Amino acid sequence: MAIENLNYSPNFISMLQSDHHQPFKIYRTLQAQYKIDNSFEAMEPLMNGFKLAFELHLMMEVTQLYGYLRATTLEDSDNRTLVNEMQEQMNPITKKIIKLIHLYGDKKSYQKNVDKLLDDLRAVGMILTQRFNIKEEKLYPLYEEV
Repeated sequence: MAIENLNYSPNFISMLQSDHHQPFKIYRTLQAQYKIDNSFEAMEPLMNGFKLAFELHLMMEVTQLYGYLRATTLEDSDNRTLVNEMQEQMNPITKKIIKLIHLYGDKKSYQKNVDKLLDDLRAVGMILTQRFNIKEEKLYPLYEEV
């Protein structure tokens, strides 16, 4: 992949950073809804919204951020290693989020586990907060126009 064929967008990182707020906005909505009505029917659309927000963010990062950074760090082994490690570290996080979505995306499973929903969401929220902070500190500064 030639660097000149990559699409650099000067607003891409600020868009990703703004996008980081979406899962937490949905989390707060889920938490509020849980206190009002924690039935599967009330919570399912919010869980689907969380799933969609996460999937869209992940797709943008994989296709645009990591591809661009891999191409632009070809001559910098330290930064290329960082980029590869950051993407690899996302795999177990993604698995935890997918597990959460599957656990609460099925009505029977939801009803069986509903008492643990807020704790499970809080755990995922902590992981995402740490991840977003690391990305914004270490990875996003590498996204520069070449």
